[in-house]
Amino acid sequence: MKKLILNLALLAVIVAAFSFQGCKKEEVVTNKSLLQGFKWKRTAETTNGQDSFGDYLACEKDDTDTFKADGNLVTDEGATKCAASDPQTTTLSYTLSADEKTIVIKDSGFSIDHKILEISKTNLKLEYMFLGFTVVETYTRQ
Repeated sequence: MKKLILNLALLAVIVAAFSFQGCKKEEVVTNKSLLQGFKWKRTAETTNGQDSFGDYLACEKDDTDTFKADGNLVTDEGATKCAASDPQTTTLSYTLSADEKTIVIKDSGFSIDHKILEISKTNLKLEYMFLGFTVVETYTRQ
């Protein structure tokens, strides 16, 4: 009888050990965690539904944007600058709304609300209004 109780106790310990091994804390993926700390390169843009990315110069198409955790948005000119005198990086500020559905980008006294249409580990799609035009920008994470 004593041996049976010991075997049952040992079995209970083994079952418990395997049960806890499968219980990993899942990481919560938020728009903030997908957005911040990565370089994003614009790969498409439409204005009122018409392609406007095709109008970009080659020196603009290699630019990247990085949303830093401190609220800074750093734009890097990439390998090619449009003018040699342009700074390699420019810093703006941004805030992510509490519901993480809107990014407000601020520069020199003006701000533009960017609605997050899509965000994943590889893609970011933003929509905003500018001078009465609807602009949709698509980015790929680098």
